[in-house]
Amino acid sequence: MSLSSEARAEQIIQQEFDEQTGVLNLQGLGLVEVPEAIREMAGWLRVLNLGAEEFWDENKQEWSKSSDRTISNQITILPTWLENFTRLTQINIDGTYIEDLSSIVSLGELRTLFFDSVRLRDLSQLTEFTQLTEFSCNNSQVSDLSPLSGLLGLQKLICSSTQVSDLSPLSGLLGLQKLICSSTQVSDLSPLSGLSDLQTLSCHSTEVSDLSPLSGLSDLQTLSCHSTEVSDLS
Repeated sequence: MSLSSEARAEQIIQQEFDEQTGVLNLQGLGLVEVPEAIREMAGWLRVLNLGAEEFWDENKQEWSKSSDRTISNQITILPTWLENFTRLTQINIDGTYIEDLSSIVSLGELRTLFFDSVRLRDLSQLTEFTQLTEFSCNNSQVSDLSPLSGLLGLQKLICSSTQVSDLSPLSGLLGLQKLICSSTQVSDLSPLSGLSDLQTLSCHSTEVSDLSPLSGLSDLQTLSCHSTEVSDLS
């Protein structure tokens, strides 16, 4: 007989108490709230994963997709006590119903935030996260990226499958290396023309027709532009 979501979570949490690896993967357990027991990990936790499918692989130092059958966590609120988790560098809340990030705004070590929440519409809270290097709002209702314009350390941004149409707020993010804006209403890539560090761009399934703004991006290595109006690849 398989364990219930709560029992499985308790098992994983207890293992982390025993081993103190700094990584807690609670993805895809169908949880409705952040387990209270976690609050005792504030002194050492670096990675908190409350997402849907991906897990943090400490050995590979990267996010990987789980092969196990998962049930998205139905979490709606991040508890206020998370503000004490000053060692957190990565948080994954993909697939949840969370909207309010106020409890983690003060986490100065946070570098990666996966916030693919079906309820997410407004990124204004992100103006406080100036230390972020990686952000994802994939599969959300987001339409305006302007709150990200001040995140000058941002290196990776995923905003695919959103309502985004304007990339101009990204024009000053000179350290951006990877941008995934596929399956959006984006039509103009000219705001990217000065992003000399850009290495990967995915703009497939958009309204893009002109790639000439990318002509000066000598570091660009990977470009995905299928299912667009692009006809000239010269």
